[in-house]
Amino acid sequence: MRRTGDGSAESSWLYAIAGALMGGGPVWRFLYVNHYPFGQPEAIALPVVAALIGATVAVLGHRIGGVLESLGFGAGLYLFADLQFDLEKVVPSLLILGGCLAVSFLIRPRRAALTGITLGVFYLASLPRGGATAPILAAAPPATADLPLLVHVVLDEQWGVGGLRAEGDSATAAFLTAFYRERGFEFFEAAYSRSGETVASLAATLSLGQRPAYNPKATAPGFHKSLRSIPYFDRLRSAGYAIYVYQSTQLDYCHAAAPVTGCETQPSNSIANTGHLPGDWPARAVRASRYFLTATSHVYARAFPTTPAGWFVAWTHAVTGGGLVAVEHAREAILGRPRGNRAFFVHVLLPHRPIDVDAECRILGDRAARATHATIVNPSDSQWRETLAYEGDQIRCAHRALDELLAAVDSTVGRDHSIII
Repeated sequence: MRRTGDGSAESSWLYAIAGALMGGGPVWRFLYVNHYPFGQPEAIALPVVAALIGATVAVLGHRIGGVLESLGFGAGLYLFADLQFDLEKVVPSLLILGGCLAVSFLIRPRRAALTGITLGVFYLASLPRGGATAPILAAAPPATADLPLLVHVVLDEQWGVGGLRAEGDSATAAFLTAFYRERGFEFFEAAYSRSGETVASLAATLSLGQRPAYNPKATAPGFHKSLRSIPYFDRLRSAGYAIYVYQSTQLDYCHAAAPVTGCETQPSNSIANTGHLPGDWPARAVRASRYFLTATSHVYARAFPTTPAGWFVAWTHAVTGGGLVAVEHAREAILGRPRGNRAFFVHVLLPHRPIDVDAECRILGDRAARATHATIVNPSDSQWRETLAYEGDQIRCAHRALDELLAAVDSTVGRDHSIII
């Protein structure tokens, strides 16, 4: 314990704890409440590094002492508030900074202890995590050996083959043509759905000619839209199928009048999706840290604007990992469940933008991500060709995952006793 020039008599250990909580706490909580997979190395490394930085700065300031110590601690409180709370929506930045500095001076004899206790209690209280409203699940009908296995897959933002050829990517167009024809699919090269109208077109298709109906927001909070009735599912259930849904929070199928037997939901946009991407963990750490800072910090947003040179860098959009996990879980369910009367409806945000992976489904490095996490305003021919090449790789990744799912169908019931849409 030591006494500094401004009257603080707390130990450096208390300052280290307070600084660690101010720096590492917001990072840990953001990953935790968004269900980032903590089995990944970066989920531990990012909070630890942030905590070490916070602790080091706090201890150095304490050793300097005097007014500079109080100013530094106040600045730390401001950065903590910037990362943890979205106060700047209602309170001007200078007012927040002034308040943090005032608190630092007012509680200086016990500021490290008070800060450590307060933040410790705050993060302990954050341990309970909320979740989406659970749908009502139906018991599976009695198994019927005569019903073929049904697998209905919806790939979101999938380019049409004709569109790819029209834009000059004949290689990806040929890849898709060969992929489906070699597996015996009926294939329509000119078929497409306008990207902005996909949600409406899906709802209309599943409504079988009826007017689509949606649930009120309170019925399925956390979803962009939630279908109230799905005549397609009604027909499947009346035929004797047990329906298993794999979906995202973009469009909910599990709170409809026709109950499903199983439902798994992946977030449509979440930092957790970064944690599901295969590849080197340092690349995921960079991507996750940029997502966190862009999503939470007004200071970071001012220091690093997200619209350089006409590019909108979508660091706060992470989609692909959730889609890959959903396809993998559907594949495992197909392999693991007994035969008979099963229908799997799999709507995944693949190969949905932003571009996260290469053709082998490995996470792209940070430099490549800068270019591909963007919508280019009036792109040059070379920029458009580069964008198409990256999108073509993500299309190949999506079909790599799809190929594994189709292989699971072949190994369980075979093509003669399955329907794949």
